[in-house]
Amino acid sequence: MARFSEEARIDPREMPSPLDAVLETCVYYSHPEQQAMVAFYRDTLALTATGGDGFAYRVGGTLVLLFDRDEARAKRSPRPPAHGTEGSSHLCFLAGAGYTQWRAFLKRQGVVITRDISWPGGQRSFYFEDPAGNVLEIADGDMWPT
Repeated sequence: MARFSEEARIDPREMPSPLDAVLETCVYYSHPEQQAMVAFYRDTLALTATGGDGFAYRVGGTLVLLFDRDEARAKRSPRPPAHGTEGSSHLCFLAGAGYTQWRAFLKRQGVVITRDISWPGGQRSFYFEDPAGNVLEIADGDMWPT
């Protein structure tokens, strides 16, 4: 694994152009949670699966990937390098003007809202968990200053 030193300095003239966006992000589950995870992301969050296997969902220009934690750690070619998390991960969806409707819809579906936050810039977000315990968030705006 490459290690990077805080003391290492890169000549700005050597830098490539800035990265454009995050293409995909992953949440992990244990094998027995697979069906519940697919149903939650497909039915409760109303995401559309891409690729047909029910484990990748397009949200705007980004993909949300569901990975079996043990399978993702396996080192099998030509798959990507082994990866994963211990415990839960976090993912935030941007709902914009639909924020209030999403909160009410999820509550009607029996999803427990674990926290509401009003951010210093005036944005709001709420938190809940998927069947594998990953912490999900829906926000009405970008709460990170530029």
